[in-house]
Amino acid sequence: MKPPPKDTNMNHNPIQLDADQQRAVDLVHQRNSVSITGKAGSGKTLVISPLRETMGETAVFLAPTG
Repeated sequence: MKPPPKDTNMNHNPIQLDADQQRAVDLVHQRNSVSITGKAGSGKTLVISPLRETMGETAVFLAPTG
């Protein structure tokens, strides 16, 4: 028996971005160079994850820490 396919959206709900997060997504789609910063838990990964899926290899994502 095959395991079920991996589901990265475990709650099956569309992602709800706040106004600042949506602005970051819009800027990325306009092909601008964008730096997404914020404190821990502010939603940086929430913004970046779907962008990585939709943009594929047309974009470079860096995630420096410290």
